[in-house]
Amino acid sequence: MSILMTADDQIRDFREHPSRLEDLLNKSMPYTRRVGEGAVIVMLLASVPDVAWAQVGFHPHPSAAIVLYLMAVLALVGLLICGVGYFFYRKLWVFVLGGTMMAPAIAFSVSLIPQLIQEIVPQKKSWDFSADRSVSRLREKKKPVAGEYYVYYKIRSTVKLPGNRQWSGTAQLVVLTISGNEISSISWEGRSSGLEEVYLEAKRILGELGFRVYVLERGYERVRGGEEDRLFSIRDQASSPEIEVEVRAEDEKGPKTSWNVRVNVEWKQAER
Repeated sequence: MSILMTADDQIRDFREHPSRLEDLLNKSMPYTRRVGEGAVIVMLLASVPDVAWAQVGFHPHPSAAIVLYLMAVLALVGLLICGVGYFFYRKLWVFVLGGTMMAPAIAFSVSLIPQLIQEIVPQKKSWDFSADRSVSRLREKKKPVAGEYYVYYKIRSTVKLPGNRQWSGTAQLVVLTISGNEISSISWEGRSSGLEEVYLEAKRILGELGFRVYVLERGYERVRGGEEDRLFSIRDQASSPEIEVEVRAEDEKGPKTSWNVRVNVEWKQAER
């Protein structure tokens, strides 16, 4: 007869003598708790650089996917820690640890709220630099960052320039550079779309500015014919200010390549 108890015998013994199971749990609890605390500490130390990296935020860069992945992993681990803390430890530091690990994902989610709102209700902007290009014409409450005003997300905008030139459209980013108390340049970037949609948008903008569309049409036909043009631009260097309209591919070559139209305006040095 073996002196070792089988699993069935052990279960039967615990059922017949519940106090033995309770004694076993009481003896093992300190060790289990220490292992758990050690695992939490190791996890915290290992997550410090990840949290710092994730806190940088989301940018249109190849590392963005990795940052998002880290934020998701940290959020799941933090949620698990909070759950374990609620059911077993009931200690404040456990909840603080879990909340800290979830913080990057929460902050990122909150940062998306303005963008989601503006996708539903786009900003409407109209800038009139036909008479002068004073900063006061921006009518912006926020201050410039490093000499530049940034307006982003979905912007239904109209820009008026000297010589009865203007264009309008929906942009995803507008950057206005400041020099002294005047606007020195404008970078207007339309929303990304397929080649056909961007071609029609660029053709409309060129028409509003009074530009010829020959270069645009020729570039469009080349791309449709299979050539690998990634950028074609129409520039009026004789105008004041200098105006350039670009149509460029944004990502890798292929049938689903994204394109957008950009309008760059720059006042010459002598005019500043």
